[in-house]
Amino acid sequence: MHRRVFAFLLAFVALALPPTRVPAETEPNLLPDPSIEEKKPKDQAGIPFARWSGWLFEGAGEFRNGKLARTGETCAEIVGGQGVKIRLYTPPVTLEPGRYRFSCYLRGLDVGEHAWRLSEDVSFIDDEYYPLRKQGSFGWTRLEIVKELKEKKEVQARIGLWAPGRLWVDDAMIVRVPDDTPLSEGPVLGEEEAPITPPGALDAAAAARCPDCGYRNLPAWGRCYACGEVLAAAAPAATGPPVRLLASFEAGTPTPFAGGTVVAEHATDGQHALRVDRDWTSWDGPQDWSGYDFLKVDVFNPAEEPAPVSIEVRDQGTTGYWTRVNYASVAPPGPSTLVMPTDIYVGEKSRPGRPLDKTAVTRLVLGVGNKPLYFDQVRLERDLSDNVQVPGLLAFDFAPGTAPPMRGFTLVTPGTLYSPGRGYGLKDAQVWRAYDALQPDPLYQTAICFNSGGFAVDLPDGKYHVFVNVDSPSGFWGEYQVYRERVIKANGVVVVRDTLDLPRFLERYFRFAEVEDRPEENTFDKYQRAYFQEKEFDVEVKGGQLFLEFPGTGFTQFVSALVIYPAEQAEAGRRYLENLRERRRFYFDNYFKRVLPNPRKDARGAVPPFVPTPAEQRQGHALFARDWMDDVHLNSVPRREEVTRKLSLFASAGELEPIVFSLYPLRDRGRVSLSVSDLTGPAGRVPASAIQVGVVSHRVSRVTMEGTVYTIAPRYVMPRTGAEIKKGVTTTFWLTLRTPRTVKAGTYTGRVTLTFADGT
Repeated sequence: MHRRVFAFLLAFVALALPPTRVPAETEPNLLPDPSIEEKKPKDQAGIPFARWSGWLFEGAGEFRNGKLARTGETCAEIVGGQGVKIRLYTPPVTLEPGRYRFSCYLRGLDVGEHAWRLSEDVSFIDDEYYPLRKQGSFGWTRLEIVKELKEKKEVQARIGLWAPGRLWVDDAMIVRVPDDTPLSEGPVLGEEEAPITPPGALDAAAAARCPDCGYRNLPAWGRCYACGEVLAAAAPAATGPPVRLLASFEAGTPTPFAGGTVVAEHATDGQHALRVDRDWTSWDGPQDWSGYDFLKVDVFNPAEEPAPVSIEVRDQGTTGYWTRVNYASVAPPGPSTLVMPTDIYVGEKSRPGRPLDKTAVTRLVLGVGNKPLYFDQVRLERDLSDNVQVPGLLAFDFAPGTAPPMRGFTLVTPGTLYSPGRGYGLKDAQVWRAYDALQPDPLYQTAICFNSGGFAVDLPDGKYHVFVNVDSPSGFWGEYQVYRERVIKANGVVVVRDTLDLPRFLERYFRFAEVEDRPEENTFDKYQRAYFQEKEFDVEVKGGQLFLEFPGTGFTQFVSALVIYPAEQAEAGRRYLENLRERRRFYFDNYFKRVLPNPRKDARGAVPPFVPTPAEQRQGHALFARDWMDDVHLNSVPRREEVTRKLSLFASAGELEPIVFSLYPLRDRGRVSLSVSDLTGPAGRVPASAIQVGVVSHRVSRVTMEGTVYTIAPRYVMPRTGAEIKKGVTTTFWLTLRTPRTVKAGTYTGRVTLTFADGT
């Protein structure tokens, strides 16, 4: 079928009618709402048109009411991102047999190309889809197609976008034509009525960027000449107070929530808080969260253990579990603040859907499980952390385009192609894919992976400092980037060169293999700062443009963030980058919640306070043994009856059997080494070499399946004969007896010796 369709297109190229001839229609237009003027709130399929419809088949795409029109006030706007396949449908009309002409006007901005060299397609009457291959930016251009209907039926015309970019559709018609009207061999495109150009000379110094498409305009023009956005329209976050209180419960009722009890306990402002004993409390009703970045709720957990807490948010497109926000977290003992970003996907973090419609929230639910929690000061807040201003600084966030960029950054998607009007964008780029890893933070989790070409930005001539991250946060299975060489070019000159051979890859892959995790460490500092090795370099711009190239394959060039500032602003630029790291840390620490085991509880229940004996005080530690099936954590405290200096086990010939004991330090003891003797008895000897000595290694471990709640837990038995002993950090030694197959039955005894750094 595709071969035949392409042949039709070639015939059209050779035989197209003079493009300036537009037939005068004498028959009535059979389409209702031909200019797509009738609107409605977006439905669950994301359709904002009252009569027209459509479908997003795959990838990142969106239907919008256009902010410009060929005639009338609006039209249909189709926005395509990475991997998009999206189609707009006319209202269905029932037609009698005969010949019909479908026509409409198309307008495109930065339309790219699909891997099959497609950009758009059109279908009318039958299921034949014809490629258009209309790329780049173009003004209103008439499309028509004449087809014959053999029998009466309901038909629709369909217009598809298969590539990143924007496509506008307006002034559509379906008319009956005489039976001798020639059938078109595929679609016929006329000449564009006028190219997309600025309405006047553009003064770069006075220009302002469109808040929607990023093109440069003069404010006096009123609307963006490229996309129709009102230039005076500031981002919603610039209006209203920085904090908007939703509920404080000071009136003595749960309103606006339905459920829970207002009490004069654990209030963070005023006298009252809302206690929810089990399950959930909800607020039903329309809410507009636009312009705010966080939903925050003060929480008090009266228990000694962390308690599960959740937020559910529905919008007007919600139909069930996977079309609502399901945000799960934990509340530590005592007071805390639950923070949920409002730029969030419906569904779950590990299975995201579309973005939440912040303008049309219909329900907010606070869930507590089966343990009581106290809530107060439910509020919306703006992200004001982008507070380091650097003259001349530009910051770009590379992403698929399914979510807003980090505040202060300009979004770059595969559809953000360079043009003089925009002044930045992808140039000569072959994009492997745009990617959202869903973690570790909004800036570094998204990227565009380049195979060739790169990113261009117009700059005044001079010297600049460039900061760029090309390291991937890994995919679902924790994949590492693999390459032999990775380079970055600035205006054709190599400014970064990474090489990676097998030894270096293995060193990077296993760099944390011997590393212990400790409660006093910050996970972001320990792992994220080591993981991402951002590239920084200075460049000199000549000719008014900086062109950065990222040649690579697959995930080699995972370009997520780019910051450029004038070299003379080095001090301010460094402060900006330090602040950017702290902003990323906030998102990381808010999303990944660490909970530590309760040292006062074990598998048997509450652990009494440990009171050391004088002998234990003198030696600085206590040795204890717990059932090896029970975890001993870094902060575990022994029970008095567990304290022992005798270890025993039963093993059969050929069996592996653990010998486990722990050391609870009362003060720093320094390095300790462990040795074992032979096991001897009346029946014979088991050599010390049959006992493998190890130390239990404690690592960051998931508590919830998707990893948003984690702990530090005993994870591995490392083949070590010693450990560093610090006050408050319990160390567990795990010895494994490989019982000889020839051992004779009997009782064997031996000795385990601990030697400390001070010689004791």
